Amino acid sequence: MFSQKKLSLAALLLCLSSCGQKPAASQIKEEAARFWMVSVPSDSQLNQNHPLMPYMKAAAARELPLSYFREIIENNASVNVGEGNWPTYQPGIFSGGTIYMPSSSDPTSWSRIQWSSFYNELFHAWFGNVFTKLPRYQSTWNSIWTPERSEHYSKANPSDPKLAQEEAWSETVMTVMIDLAPVRWPEGSMKYPKFENFVYSIGRTVAAVSHSERPGYTPEAETTYPASWEYDILFQSLTMVAPPH
Repeated sequence: MFSQKKLSLAALLLCLSSCGQKPAASQIKEEAARFWMVSVPSDSQLNQNHPLMPYMKAAAARELPLSYFREIIENNASVNVGEGNWPTYQPGIFSGGTIYMPSSSDPTSWSRIQWSSFYNELFHAWFGNVFTKLPRYQSTWNSIWTPERSEHYSKANPSDPKLAQEEAWSETVMTVMIDLAPVRWPEGSMKYPKFENFVYSIGRTVAAVSHSERPGYTPEAETTYPASWEYDILFQSLTMVAPPH
């Protein structure tokens, strides 16, 4: 099951000055707080030769959450990254898969939009190789996929409602990551987002299934969203922190 770890409310609610002017670097350090975990001591024991490792290190340098990387590598899932015209994920025949990204060779130069697109595809790799396969997530997965959820996501994709749910979750991860990625000021300090900005909000933090232009999807894919309890699970799988309510 997912961790119920929460940071103290005081730490989570630290924010930047509301005066409308960019604060000094010293103020940023004092008033902003990163509420998600990046590296943990056990990261040094991960397979340093895994194809995802250069991307994990680049994400750590950008202070992004690493849970999906960590669990894919820990479980020896063969997930590669290749050059492609558009961010996509291609699952392997039996396991593993490949994330395709434009400019895949240098993640250290990616913008927050590129990182959010990468996390969209990274989520698919984690979902297929970790979340739906490992015994420790089995009870969570069983509780998620209910007849009610099947009916809900069938509106977006009648032939494959499970895929519609996965797409809604991956699009939501991308939406969260756009705002979660810290901004580096010219002075070198980091500006972090406010924790309370990530409350469940249709169309703001929570994305629809989308992809209505693809075969199998309906126009309702653009208005079919995850439930708030799905968002809770998803947000915590990404950040290891329960979302605000």
